[in-house]
Amino acid sequence: MSTLGRFAHSLDNWKCGQPVIIKSDRGQELGTIVVACSGGQCLEGVPDRVRGTILRPATHGDEIEARHLEESENREAEFCRQHIVARGLPMKLVAVEHLFGGDRVVFYFVAESRVDFRALVRDLAHEFQTRVEMRQIGVRDEARLLGDYEKCGRPLCCRTWIKELAPVSMKMAKVQKATLDPAKISGHCGRLMCCLRFEDASYRELAKNLPRRNTYVRAPEGVGKVVDRDVVTQIVQVQLEGGARVGIPVESILERDLDPVAVQKAMAEQAAAKKEATQRAIQAVRDSIREAARPAATAQGEPGDDASRRRHGRGRRPRRDGPQPAGQGGRPPQGGQQPQGGQQPQGGSPPAQGGAPQQQPQGERRPRSHRRRRRRPRGPQASP
Repeated sequence: MSTLGRFAHSLDNWKCGQPVIIKSDRGQELGTIVVACSGGQCLEGVPDRVRGTILRPATHGDEIEARHLEESENREAEFCRQHIVARGLPMKLVAVEHLFGGDRVVFYFVAESRVDFRALVRDLAHEFQTRVEMRQIGVRDEARLLGDYEKCGRPLCCRTWIKELAPVSMKMAKVQKATLDPAKISGHCGRLMCCLRFEDASYRELAKNLPRRNTYVRAPEGVGKVVDRDVVTQIVQVQLEGGARVGIPVESILERDLDPVAVQKAMAEQAAAKKEATQRAIQAVRDSIREAARPAATAQGEPGDDASRRRHGRGRRPRRDGPQPAGQGGRPPQGGQQPQGGQQPQGGSPPAQGGAPQQQPQGERRPRSHRRRRRRPRGPQASP
């Protein structure tokens, strides 16, 4: 399991990437020089305390022995898994690390609760004839040991440079406006990705420059309400008085945190004035259309003259004074009977109730009323 720490040394000639033999709290190990810490300053994420000392540069024989120990780790892991199944222990073996020199073998496992593995340790010690150490780790440490690359295409941060696994909360994802789907923001360990934490400080610092949501600001485009903001691009979405949304850079904001009551009152007055101006413009357009249509109506004839009445179907045909023969536009006899022998009655009306027909002068017609007669109300008639 690779770790990063500060080690004291007394080497005269050294270089980055050089293999060395170190002494730590676990014993002798094979390590690699990454960078020199000068003036008490070192890389970010490296613990301040000194974890050990560098004994000497590694030789070719040390590298051969280290490869031999790595090959033996596969056999030791297979033997441990067989005995875990045989004893029915509720644990999962993750990795095996054989320390340099062969004086200790460390078995890393994952379990939901405490496990009594004393019998398993006796079996392993009897088989390998060395000191055996069982170490229970979490899911994050498991990803650090077994993981390789993350979704971004880079090696796992916890495997390369992050050594202190601090907790990560969902609030950090909300500040960075990341998706809240746990399957998309979780790493190999099944927990929230560590990059959400070490980017949280930068996002919080950028968020301080932006106005809060639901506050009113003044910009060159006008006064509006902040409805959304983008921390990375430093652009805020402002809803203006007309309902339109515009993106305004934070540098273009003239005033912030305006009084909501005064802003709403001013916006209402502006909306009323704009509505009144719109109505006046509409009325002016209507008046101009009427003025343009009036000369055309005068040239074609006013609606009151005879030509206009005939054009619109409002004219009344003049009444003819003489009798008209049947078949030439005349009316049929008013007696209700067709004439016999081609003769047409000279006139008259149907006989009255007394039996005597009413005579009508020849050449005259009964005037026809154009008014609609009112119907008498239906109801019970009074008996005489």
